[in-house]
Amino acid sequence: NEVNNVVANFTANPETGVAPLDVSFSNTSLNANSFQWSVISSQLGDTLYWIPTCVGNVSNCEFSYTFDSSGTYQVCLVAFNNIQTCADTICKTIVVEDEISLIIPNVFTPNGDGENDNFVIQLTGAALIKSLRAEVFNRWGMLIKDFKLEISNSISNLQSPISNLTIWDGYTTAAALAPEGTYFYVISCETLDGEAKSKKGSVTLLR
Repeated sequence: NEVNNVVANFTANPETGVAPLDVSFSNTSLNANSFQWSVISSQLGDTLYWIPTCVGNVSNCEFSYTFDSSGTYQVCLVAFNNIQTCADTICKTIVVEDEISLIIPNVFTPNGDGENDNFVIQLTGAALIKSLRAEVFNRWGMLIKDFKLEISNSISNLQSPISNLTIWDGYTTAAALAPEGTYFYVISCETLDGEAKSKKGSVTLLR
């Protein structure tokens, strides 16, 4: 009988970004002297990269990897101390995006039929967003809806690279039904690297 006091652990820098993405993996395992790394595509389930057993201290058993394509990947580290059957394993998720983009509908119908009842935007590259704000105005420039999303940890809050965000349900700030017609929106966001992006347009409300 053996007591397994090995703790596998590592850090990834960065954990998300735009392809091609260079990521450095630092080994922070405890009580281990042998390590195996692997990179797995979450979509395909294929092992894209594998390092045979590296023997030595943690600083000698680190590596870097370039993710050439967008997607979600699992990077796993197996750590053990001489006896491979007494190992500890840890996996972490790396999200690689193509870019940040928005798909915004031009009409929605808040009539309670369960179909297209809300003004919903589709955000691609959600893991790259630090904050997002969407403002909806009527034809006279009056603010009808102010949607704000602060993302302290993009990956944990928006797991999917593509996220649907419900911006407006068709009610005014006074909780009254907004009349049919054309409304105008301004959507702005800040990326994790501090870049500001914005998009303006109109959406039609039909009941």
